[in-house]
Amino acid sequence: MIKHLILVIFLFASFNVYAQDTATIGKKSSSPIVYNLTEVRKMISYPESALDDELEGKVIVRILVNEDGVAIKDSLISGHKIFYNEVRKWIYKLKMKPATLNDVPIKCYINIPFQFTIPKEDN
Repeated sequence: MIKHLILVIFLFASFNVYAQDTATIGKKSSSPIVYNLTEVRKMISYPESALDDELEGKVIVRILVNEDGVAIKDSLISGHKIFYNEVRKWIYKLKMKPATLNDVPIKCYINIPFQFTIPKEDN
């Protein structure tokens, strides 16, 4: 009896794993593509308060891109909030191709890093 019960549990668990794996077979997907990231990075100013405190660092921003390739939501993944507040002013200027699943545009999150390094003064 116990052997039969173990066999039934094993078969049930195996079926669930198999069903999950076959759900993604044959589906192709692509991530969002940002076309103007270099231009947007050039628009971002170094925050004055960060310069005063000699702060440097990297901010990673998570952006929700809708089916039209438009940023509709953002959040801070890591980094200093001073830098994040500056980046937020400009990330909605990003032009993107949306993510796709089976050639159909879908909403998708994308993480984008922004590096802040104090500019060196020329003597």
